[in-house]
Amino acid sequence: MDAAPRAKLIYHNLDRVDHPDDPSFPFRAEVVLRSPGGLLEIAWALLYDGQERVVVRGMTLEELEGYLKVNGWWVKSPRFVCLVITGPEGVIKKIPEEPPAAD
Repeated sequence: MDAAPRAKLIYHNLDRVDHPDDPSFPFRAEVVLRSPGGLLEIAWALLYDGQERVVVRGMTLEELEGYLKVNGWWVKSPRFVCLVITGPEGVIKKIPEEPPAAD
């Protein structure tokens, strides 16, 4: 028998995933990644407003971070713009600390 999922994708603009938020998973991450550049940049600007946006919920901080890493949505991605992780006590991580300046 499979165990219940410990992290779940709530929103992903590229895959047109837009599930209702699920606060039964107490940890939440929102990640923004820039377009891959090159010829794809024009298509991304038209289709996705130039950015990939992801929202994931997890039962624990570790499971949430693991899910992001496995899917390539972690801060080490060269396309990384920002990450905000919240939990029952509020903001846990905010990278970068200040939002990036608009171009």
